Formats: sequence, C-alpha cells, structure tokens
Amino acid sequence: VNYGKDDGSVYRESIARDAHIFVNIHSLGHHEAVLLARTKIKPQIAIDLQGHTLGTRMELMALRIAPIQASYLIFPGTSGAPGFIDYILLDKFVLPPEYPNHYSEKFIFLPGSYQVNH
Repeated sequence: VNYGKDDGSVYRESIARDAHIFVNIHSLGHHEAVLLARTKIKPQIAIDLQGHTLGTRMELMALRIAPIQASYLIFPGTSGAPGFIDYILLDKFVLPPEYPNHYSEKFIFLPGSYQVNH
C-alpha cells in the first residue's frame, strides 16, 4: 500500500513492479484506505516509512491497517504510539544502549546497518 505521490523514479517503479500487490491510496481518505486494505489487500504487516515527517499518514497506522505494525527508515526515533506501532527496526547506532526506555515500540535490531543502500 503506497500513499505517496508517484515521483516517477526508478526506485518507485521497481517497488511497484516487484511487489506482489501494489496499490496507491494517495487519493483515498484514511478510513476508506484502511477499509480497502482490510477487505481487499489484507496485509499481515505494515511498515511505516514516514514517521513524524511531512506527508505522513500516521492515521492509517492508528486505525490499524494491519495486525502487526512497525516503523522504519525515514524517522529513526520512537513514534511515541504504544497503541499502534508495535515494532521499530533499528541498529545499535540508531538506538544506543542507554536509551531503550525512551521508546514505546519493541525492537527489531538489524545486523550491520540500519540504512539500506541500493
């Protein structure tokens, strides 16, 4: 499920082509998008790539677009949303050992680096 604008990039085209199902919900309202996802797409896991940044649709996560929900990449801090973001994907550099009680999510530590490079 994609809610971003089509930027025409090769990366977006690659994701759309390689995804089992790729649905753009950019023009749908929050409730309409969640209903479509739950009834037609039925994702088991949703990973929010925006966090608290410009253009976010955190409301989709708050409405539980999927049974398991995680945060990753663009915003490496906690969502502060213990009721609807279950996990955060990170590494030991994003989350130093002295700060785990400042996060509301459970941790999934990635081996090596948090940053994906293509």
